Amino acid sequence: MNSRMTLMRPLRARALKLSSPSSTRVIMRVSRTQPLQSQTRSYSSGQKSATGDFYKTFTRPVLKTALLAIFTYQLIYWAWVKLEQDETIVDKQAEVERLEKQVRVLHEAQVAAEKKPTEITTIGGASQAEGKKTKSWYQFW
Repeated sequence: MNSRMTLMRPLRARALKLSSPSSTRVIMRVSRTQPLQSQTRSYSSGQKSATGDFYKTFTRPVLKTALLAIFTYQLIYWAWVKLEQDETIVDKQAEVERLEKQVRVLHEAQVAAEKKPTEITTIGGASQAEGKKTKSWYQFW
């Protein structure tokens, strides 16, 4: 350390002559600091805490377990949604088939009704074909 300071003295003297007072302080501060390698900070008295040991020991297993649980939940949730979707599709298809059958039956009944002429009976008992106009019941006079 002393050899370094002796080498820096001529440089510092030159810097003092050439520079302003604020930069001189910076140079003096830099020259007085110790090298970074020898600086070590000690935050504790050297004893390891139980909390730190716990987290060093169990952090990875806890994270792995949590990730596995989340993955399993998502997989089961996806399977449940897929089954619900399939059930809904089957229900909708059954309803569509039922409604199509009902439409087919009603259409066949309508076609059959158009082919067969229906008779309308008047109050007097006389029947007429559907195409002819009849008087309503209150206009009998």
